[in-house]
Amino acid sequence: NLTDASIIFEGATDDAYETTLTVVDPTADRTITLPNETGTLMTTTSAATNSFSIALAAALG
Repeated sequence: NLTDASIIFEGATDDAYETTLTVVDPTADRTITLPNETGTLMTTTSAATNSFSIALAAALG
């Protein structure tokens, strides 16, 4: 489902839960490029968790 500022994903099961990707009003032209690869998009919450894990692994050698 596509709206003016959002893309809404239903998922494999048609239920009451969706994932919504939204855009705030830009202050300039912006380009975000999704690479041609399989992976996971990182959110601010997962970035903080992963940064801690990487720092811990580096400290432990």
